[in-house]
Amino acid sequence: MVSLSLDKLKQGKKSMIISMDLNEDILKRLNDMGLNIGANIEVLVKGSKNSPYLIGVDSFRVALEPDLAQSVYVISEM
Repeated sequence: MVSLSLDKLKQGKKSMIISMDLNEDILKRLNDMGLNIGANIEVLVKGSKNSPYLIGVDSFRVALEPDLAQSVYVISEM
């Protein structure tokens, strides 16, 4: 297992959130959408510098801006 930021994951990869380096307001918003420490997620669509990532968490899909994806850390099998 390896720890890395969410923006480094390949499309289709599943992982678990282990930490988030975000301010309190953004952290609360992401938590309300199901993106919290311990959540199992999957990268459905890999974003780019100008387009969001589409993340699957439980039965939901969440769009995440690239700068936020850089601040979410996950553990994943390579």
